[in-house]
Amino acid sequence: MKTLSVFVGALALVGMSFAQLAEAPAEIKALDWMVGNWEGKGTFSAQGQTVDVVVVWSVKKDGSFLRLETKQTLLGMDMTESAFIHWDTKKKEYVVTSYSNFAVTPRIERGSLKDGVLTTICEPWEVAGTVTVGRSTMKLVSKDEIEFMIDMKEGDTWTEASKMKMTRKSVW
Repeated sequence: MKTLSVFVGALALVGMSFAQLAEAPAEIKALDWMVGNWEGKGTFSAQGQTVDVVVVWSVKKDGSFLRLETKQTLLGMDMTESAFIHWDTKKKEYVVTSYSNFAVTPRIERGSLKDGVLTTICEPWEVAGTVTVGRSTMKLVSKDEIEFMIDMKEGDTWTEASKMKMTRKSVW
């Protein structure tokens, strides 16, 4: 019985130490305003075409990072992504890693939070045979509204691809 008590005690200590390791850094806590279920409607423009898009986000805290589940509906297709945001303490930047059903490789974005605006720029990323570089900007407008923009890089110029208001429908 004494051995069982020691084992259970040791297991509890290990569990507590892992819980402490998984605590989010202050930089991730600074993004708490993103947590919740969000919806938005707008347009997306690329290669001379503009289409309507409906976007649904689910953003949750998950240990030391945020988890974003996204569904974008355009042209009758559902495009989904699972993304993780973490803070790179060595480089002092946010890193977003996104996995989608419309690209073979993950998208890696890096960025910063300045004056309440999270801006990230992706590394060159291949989608449907085209290499692209995008910039996303999220700005909290009110407690339950985010302005969300996507810009695409064309040569040395950024071109707006999408801009919409995302509305929080519920909080976790």
